[in-house]
Amino acid sequence: MKHLFYAFYVSFYAGAMFVAGVFAGQFMERRWAVKEREQAAEADCRATEDGLILDKTPVALSNQSTLSR
Repeated sequence: MKHLFYAFYVSFYAGAMFVAGVFAGQFMERRWAVKEREQAAEADCRATEDGLILDKTPVALSNQSTLSR
């Protein structure tokens, strides 16, 4: 009978550690995903701010160029 209780104890403990590991892994994964999203948004914001002034200037194209071809 003592072995049966010990087997139950070991199974319960192993199950509890597995569930705790799953919760800890999900918590860390969510933190990592939020951090990645923040870094991507920051990089996107920096990329638009560092653009050249000419990128924002309207440009008209014409087929009547005087440049030699």
